[in-house]
Order: sequence, then structure tokens, then C-alpha cells
Amino acid sequence: MKQNQKNGAYSIAWFKIAECVLRGEKERALGVHRLLSHSLDDQALAMQLEGDIMLACGDIDRALQVYNDAALCYISLKKYEQAAGIYEHMLFLKPTDDLLYNALLKVYIAASINQHIIRMAISYIILLNENNNIPKIKNITEEVLAVLSKKDQVSFASDFFKIPFVVDQERTAIEQHMLKIMINEYAAQKQWEKIDDFIQYLIAQKPYLVDFAKKLKNDSRK
Repeated sequence: MKQNQKNGAYSIAWFKIAECVLRGEKERALGVHRLLSHSLDDQALAMQLEGDIMLACGDIDRALQVYNDAALCYISLKKYEQAAGIYEHMLFLKPTDDLLYNALLKVYIAASINQHIIRMAISYIILLNENNNIPKIKNITEEVLAVLSKKDQVSFASDFFKIPFVVDQERTAIEQHMLKIMINEYAAQKQWEKIDDFIQYLIAQKPYLVDFAKKLKNDSRK
């Protein structure tokens, strides 16, 4: 009976918050939220709700601050997937924020979710490439390679080579490093056909890497 009463109180509180937000009554919505948050077991969830209220009322900067507090709360509890969900939402609101990319990547690394590590690293590297932040690209690449299995390193490298880099000494050095990882792993598995297929891709898309790739292939056969 008490649980039903509690659920009913929650429903009324949520309804009142939604009603206040629709009328643009931010302070009143926050007042109801403060009352509700005292009875919530999940304080990070309470912070998220506050962020949602701020966002609905047009206060994006404050919403982002509160969302970040919620994400940090989840991280402190090692609830990495919940933290990642918040950072993904924040990144949707600020799609070119370097700090958000970095935070989200570190959360996925902590959670050991390799497919998301690769996805986020590639997105982050694309942004860094557009901003000509080559030292950071190198750091992120090394950080990601250090936590991936050999198989996932190849997947990361494969996606990496789809990034349209400008040809210069620094970028090419990073690409050569990734190429070495990819070809050496294919060679270790005796997957010569995959090496040949990738060299054909380089001929069409990144011809400046072809000679280096062929040398790696020849060296791996010795």
C-alpha cells in the first residue's frame, strides 16, 4: 500500500514539473524537483532531471553543467554506461566540444566497450583533424591502441583510414604507424589476400602510402 502511495506521489510530482515547464515556470518546476529529489534513491538521476528542466526552459549552459555533475556522479559509482548516456546527450547539444569527446572516450575505455571506443575515437580524431590538432590525434591513437585487442586494433585502423587526412609529414607518420599495425596483424594471420585488397584501396584512396604498405608486406614475408 505504501509503495502504491509513493508511486502515486511520484506521478503527481512528475506531472506538476511537466506542467510548470510547459508554462515556462522554471523556478516553480525546480521547486517541485527539489521536493521530489529528496525521495529519489538515485541522486545522479535527480541531477539529470534538473538538467532536463533547464534545457526545456532554454538554459542550455546551466543544463550542461548539471548534466556533467550527473555524469561525474555516475563515474564515481563506476556506472559507466549511465555516464556515457549523459555525455552522448551533451555531445548532441554541443557537437564540436573537444572536452566532451575526450570525457566520453575515457568513459567508454573505463567500461571496456570496444565498439564504442572505436566509434568515439574515430569521431574525435575527425574533429581534431579538422582543427589541425595533430599531437592530440597521436595521443588519442596511442591511448586507444593500448586498450584494444589485436583484432579490434585492426578494426580501428580500418576505420582510421577512411578519414580524409591532408598529406603532410606529421599526419602521414601516424597513418604509417596504423598501417604497420594492420598489415603486421594480417601477416601474422597469413591473410595475404586482405593485405592485397587493402593495398588496392590505398592505390585508389591514399596512393602516398602504397610504397610503404608494399614494403611492409614484403618484409612480413621474410
